Amino acid sequence: TSPTFTLIQQYESTDVGHVYHIDLYRLSDLGELNDLGLEEILQSGQYCFVEWASRLPASFGALHLELEYINPTERILTATPYERA
Repeated sequence: TSPTFTLIQQYESTDVGHVYHIDLYRLSDLGELNDLGLEEILQSGQYCFVEWASRLPASFGALHLELEYINPTERILTATPYERA
């Protein structure tokens, strides 16, 4: 499910622990990041997937992930450093 209404959705994985899906589309100001505890989450060492990463302060490092559909059972995942415009 999309965390659009909660901004952060936490999932439990028996393989990797917590996985966070973060949607910053509705973020109104950077002060909200502190209220959400986002810095702690992003520095937790857990997997964090962020939509609208352009709304993160530049101090947060990020990777841009691109999934390319090949066929019903194959995808290509490309990871590159996220660069702000």
